[in-house]
Order: sequence, then C-alpha cells, then structure tokens
Amino acid sequence: MEAMVNIFRFYPLEKSMKEDCRSGEHSEPCSPNRSVGLGISRAFPEADAEIDLVDRSEGSDPSSFPHPHSQNTVTLDLTQLLSSDITESGSFHLGCTIWTTSLGKLLQALPIMAFLIDQSCNIAAANRVCERLGSDYEKIVGKPFASILSDLTESAKAEETVKEVFVTRQQRVLNAALGIKPIEIWGRITFRSIRLGTERLVMTLVEDLTIEQRQLLLEQKHNHALTTEISRRRAVERELVATEERYRRVVESANDSIYTTDDRGRFTYLNPVALNQSGYAVEELVGRPYYLLIHPDHVEEVIKWYSSQMAERTPQTYYEFPIVAKNGTTIWIGQNVQLLLKDAQITGVQAIARDITERKIAEERLKASLKEKEVLMREIHHRVKNNLQVISALFTLQADHVDEQKAVDVLRSANARIKAMALVHEKLYGSGNLAQIRIDEYVTDLVNDLIGFSDESTAKIALDIHVDKICFSLETAIPIGIIITELLGNTMTHGFPEGGGGTVQVRLRSLDRDLFELVIRDDGIGILGEMRPENSGSLGLELVAAFARKLQGEVRFDTSEHTEFSMIFKQAEVQGWS
Repeated sequence: MEAMVNIFRFYPLEKSMKEDCRSGEHSEPCSPNRSVGLGISRAFPEADAEIDLVDRSEGSDPSSFPHPHSQNTVTLDLTQLLSSDITESGSFHLGCTIWTTSLGKLLQALPIMAFLIDQSCNIAAANRVCERLGSDYEKIVGKPFASILSDLTESAKAEETVKEVFVTRQQRVLNAALGIKPIEIWGRITFRSIRLGTERLVMTLVEDLTIEQRQLLLEQKHNHALTTEISRRRAVERELVATEERYRRVVESANDSIYTTDDRGRFTYLNPVALNQSGYAVEELVGRPYYLLIHPDHVEEVIKWYSSQMAERTPQTYYEFPIVAKNGTTIWIGQNVQLLLKDAQITGVQAIARDITERKIAEERLKASLKEKEVLMREIHHRVKNNLQVISALFTLQADHVDEQKAVDVLRSANARIKAMALVHEKLYGSGNLAQIRIDEYVTDLVNDLIGFSDESTAKIALDIHVDKICFSLETAIPIGIIITELLGNTMTHGFPEGGGGTVQVRLRSLDRDLFELVIRDDGIGILGEMRPENSGSLGLELVAAFARKLQGEVRFDTSEHTEFSMIFKQAEVQGWS
C-alpha cells in the first residue's frame, strides 16, 4: 500500500504537478489530502492523456509499466482496485474497496464532486462531496449520469459528451446545472477517460460554480439594468436635445417678442423679434434689468405689478404698458409673464410680448369718439327736455285762456304726457349712463309731480310708492311713464271725485331677469263693470293698451272692490342708430 501511495507527488501551486512511476525516489511521501484546493488541471495535468490504472503489487514485472512521461498515458499504480461484475443492464459496478485505494482516497479527498461513469453512461461511483446533491446521493449510483442534469438539452449534450470521451479518449468540459430536486448546482463538468485493467471509465469532476454563476447572473442583470438605464438616459437626452431644438425654432421664428429674465429681472435671453422691436443688440440688453426699457411714466406701476406676481407666486399674469425703443419710439406691448421654477424656487420669468400700439391708438380714437357722442347725446337730451318743457308751458298758458272745461282737461292731459317724456330726458341727461335710467328715481319723481300737478283736492291723497332699483332703457322708460301718467290721471279724475281722500299705491318690481311687474292701485270709489282699455273710447286708456303691447305686457284690471291695474312686461328692444 505504501508503494501505491508514493506513486503521486504533489508540488506547490506555482509549479506543475507530475506523476512518477518510480517508488521511493522522493524522500517526502505524498498524501492524497495534498490535492485539496487544487484545480482539476492541476490534479490531472495532461488534459489529452488517458489515465491508465495498472496493478503494481509486489512481484509484478516493473518492465511492463508504461513510462511515466509517455505522451498519451499517465500511470497510476493500484492494488486490488477493481471488484467487478457485469450486471444484466450491462453497467459496470465498482465495489466498496475502491474507497480504500489511492484513487478512491484521492477522489474522496477532493473538495469537488467526482463521478465514475461506465460505458453505458451510468454512474458507477460518486464521492462523498456529492452529498451536496442531497443526503441520499448514493441512490444515483447505477442511474444515467444525464438524469441528474436539470435541463433536457443539457442532459442530451452530457450523454453525447460521455460517449465522445469514450471514443476519442480526449478530455471534454461542459458547463451545466445538475442536482436532485429541489437542490440545483451550477458546475463546470470535466470528463476524463481512465482505464481500469481492461475496462474503461469516464472520470467526471464537477467544480461548483453556483456562487460564481449567481454572481455572473447578478452582474448580467446589473449590466442589463445599467445598459437599459444608459439607453433610457441617452434617449431622454436625445429627446431633450430635439425638444430644445424645436423650442428654439419656435421661439426664434415667432411673430411675438419672447424673452427671459433671472429672479432679479435681468435679461438672460431675447429672441430676434424682441431685439428688432427694441432696436438694441443682444449684448446691450443681456444682463441688464428689463425696466430700463419701460416708459418713465409707467416704470413704478410695472415694477409693482411684477413684484406682486413674484411675491404671491402667481403662475401667469397679463399686463399692458409702453416701452421706449432705442430710437425713442414709444411702443405699447401686452405681455403674458410666466414664472420659471426650479426645485420650487423662482429662478426668473418668461415673457411673450405682442406689439399692441395700433390697437391702443384705435382704442384712444374710439374713446374720443365715444366721448364726443356722449357729449352730443347729453346735449340732445337737454335740448329735447327744454323743448318739451316749452311745449308744456304753452299748454299751461293755453289752458288758462280756455273757458270750456273739456278743452282744459284735454290740454292738461297732454301737458302731463309731455312732462312724463321730458322727465325721462332730464334723467338721462343727468345720468352717468346715457343708455339707461334708474326707474325707481324716475317713477318716484313722476308720481309726485303728477299728484302735485292736479288741483288742491289731491292734498288729501296719500302716496305709497315701492319700486325696485332697476335700470331701464329709453325705449322702456317712456312707455312706463306714459302708462303711469294716464292711469294716475284717470285715478285723480274718477277715483276721488269732489275732493275725496284716499291712498294711491304704485309698485314696480323684477320678477325675473327679463320679466317685470307694474301695479297701480287706489282705494277710491272704483269703476262699475268690466274695464277693457282697448275699446274703452278713452284716448288715455287706448295709449295704455298701445304701450302695453310695445312692452309685450299682459294687462289685467280688477274693479271688484277698488281699482287695480297690473301689467307683467318685458323690456323693449333698444333701437340702434340708423
């Protein structure tokens, strides 16, 4: 046995390991444990050599041993290594005595899994390191080596490799995953042909690369993620460059002035239109405050406006103001200003300004024209009022010189109507709005004037006036005034005869946005029978009916107890200038 052990001589890792067939030539015996930690190529250095296991027991003929440095054979001397028989399946089995031999001890001492595979591609032996495949690893002996590979494709490839090694006797290496479920190990599998007497086997050594494989997979995953991230960032950068280029083209080809400033109001960028508009070169404006271009009369208000926007962090505002170009021309601009933010901090503003000088000039002309028309309208209303008052005075004078009472009544009725129309023009003349008058003020003044215009008997009549604060146009106010005048005149004449007293109520209220109600009621003696203004034979009541139709009014007379007139109406359409 000592002779067998001394067959192997292991050198340090930095040297090559060689086999020597001559026993006792080396003074330092070698233990199989010295192989622990060695790579497969170190343990069996000649990759293309078949390992020949021969019997070198005492009494054998040394001359029959192959030379130790033969080109194709590395000789290992064993005693009683082989205990063999041929099973019914044709598989070759090794007895337990193999683990007591130098080869067995060497295989058991290896820190890696080792198998011996027979020519039927079945496992003939497995060392104890194969426990990594499971505690019952010994059950795999006699089974196909390919059965312990995880992938079907790799199983087929492993079987082909074993057969190839049997034929070529050349070393082959295969990377694959193997194991007994649920355990799986990724390994580098080395197949090496060996000869045991007349039998050939394939010695299979498996280096566990699971950790390395996991690290490789992690690195691949990391590299893939890194590559994906780099690709994404490059795509984002390309899109950003493209977006900036599109934005630059839009800004530089815009018809409006576009500029940006920093948070202190200093120009950082101006597009060509802004430079052409101001008349300055870019180097004359960049870095200078924007308010240097503002017209001196408006500097304070503009600074206040934009300071307020930044203080209140208003995202966007619109403001109009004049600037002074380099050549001294005043240009009105209307600009939208948007805050620029970075990390919630204001870094400046971006403005889009449009030249509105022509619009401003047109607006000033329109204002001047409207002012002229306003003055003209006031003068017209004033003159109409004066003319109506002259006519009213003539009617009054004429009534004083007429003896017939019927004629006096006609003149006074006409005079009342004229005063109602004159009062409308007077209110319009004194109103801030020439298009409408406050109907509450107009009705109150009109009713008081009409009652005071009658004879002394009206002193006993009390007035109850309630009118909502509503504005009516001239086209609505005059019909309302005429209707009230006619009905109050009728009340004074027929409701309170011979100086009787009582109460007259006048109500005008808004029912809806476009719907109103007028109610005139008295508690006089009333009128017998049904009253229909359109066929009453009275000019005054016919006027009431005509103006009610003009206002699309629904008229109702109630004479059951006293006399009550009510009308629901709409405002008359305003007639424009023709």
